Amino acid sequence: MKRTPETDLLDPLDQLHADAENPLIAPSRRVAARVALRELREADTEADRRALMATITRTLRAG
Repeated sequence: MKRTPETDLLDPLDQLHADAENPLIAPSRRVAARVALRELREADTEADRRALMATITRTLRAG
């Protein structure tokens, strides 16, 4: 299957949760995932959360 933005990551938040808990990936990626999840929880506005999710999605696709 060809990779497209639609098929690459069906749910970036699920991917982020998986990365935060996966002992088989690089520790730096686990830490980054945990930090991103914490930032999402602490975001003050919906606009902040959307901006963070956009950044997270781009980062996961690049990774």
